[in-house]
Amino acid sequence: MNFLNDMRRMEFMVRLAIAEPALDTTTIIGAKDLEHLRHNIAAARKRPLPADVVAEAYCYLDATGSRPEADTFWRTASAD
Repeated sequence: MNFLNDMRRMEFMVRLAIAEPALDTTTIIGAKDLEHLRHNIAAARKRPLPADVVAEAYCYLDATGSRPEADTFWRTASAD
């Protein structure tokens, strides 16, 4: 994944969640330990991913059939 550059995967995921309005502010990002939580907080303090990086990530997800459908997810989650 070229769009990660030197970014750690967890940083990318935190910043993608922040950059994606469809994920809303209710996205829960788990941490396995205190150090992991610190990395998540540091990533969240950075700016959201640039639009071109988000677009490239979605192209990758589309190509692999892995892009989440936020609208479908929220309807399913709220029905539980």
